[in-house]
Amino acid sequence: MTTTTLNVEGMSCSSCAARIHEALRLDGVETVEVAVDRGNVTVVHAPAVKEAALVKALESVGYGATPRKGCCCG
Repeated sequence: MTTTTLNVEGMSCSSCAARIHEALRLDGVETVEVAVDRGNVTVVHAPAVKEAALVKALESVGYGATPRKGCCCG
């Protein structure tokens, strides 16, 4: 399994979190952890699920997403 963390733009409440969680229910995705307070989502997925597919899924429901790089707090 692979873990990908994405910064999410436009997420502000638990309703947003639910919408994001649903959008990321892709084949090969094992878990989705949405952190509204930190503005990110962490996805555990099969290596075949590409980062670009996760970004596209979020963009399809109206959120901007960029890969989180560097340390765990940045």
